[in-house]
Amino acid sequence: MIEQALRGKRFKSIMDFGSGPGLMTREWSKYAKKVYLIDKEHKELPKVDMTICASVMEFVPLNETFEKLAEVTKEIIVASPMKTEFSVTYFTLINDNHKRHSHQEITAEMTRYFSVNYNKEWAGLYFCARGMKR
Repeated sequence: MIEQALRGKRFKSIMDFGSGPGLMTREWSKYAKKVYLIDKEHKELPKVDMTICASVMEFVPLNETFEKLAEVTKEIIVASPMKTEFSVTYFTLINDNHKRHSHQEITAEMTRYFSVNYNKEWAGLYFCARGMKR
């Protein structure tokens, strides 16, 4: 879904925000000259053309995080599980009790800082949105 949102465009730099061990580095490097791996605890963020937030925004303070990202990025892609009856049941069954923001909360906060120009859902389980800085 994120690759579709990238639309084959190339960037000077991409920040993988919430990258963890950097499993997607090779994939993102197809779309940028420089890829920054940033975990959510980083205090200083690089200025970049595109930020990708894959399965991280459901866990972070939304307003503070989007505000910080809007200061350093021109475009953003956010992808996250959707909060549905199915996903709630699934996370309960696997004893995953993390508090998660819903896809509605994430998108609403995203639109305060970015103009959303792409928003897709996959099977009612996952969503992906792309936006340009306001």
